Amino acid sequence: MVTTEEEGEAGVDSGAAIKEKELKEGLMVLEEQRFMVQEMLTEANKRRRFDEVAALAASLEELDGEVERMNGEIAKLELQ
Repeated sequence: MVTTEEEGEAGVDSGAAIKEKELKEGLMVLEEQRFMVQEMLTEANKRRRFDEVAALAASLEELDGEVERMNGEIAKLELQ
């Protein structure tokens, strides 16, 4: 027979697995966005559109920060 404590732990484990899956899916989306912004940044540099370069570079930094944050959250969940 499964005790209430074991049921609670199983619920926490599946909840963590769901959260990890959602984070990994979100991370994939962010990495795709990062790739696209990087391509746009490269193109803007080639065309010497420096006003676009500044905005795209800022977007790339923001995406990098979010990717790093999500990787940290995933690492924490994997350690549990």
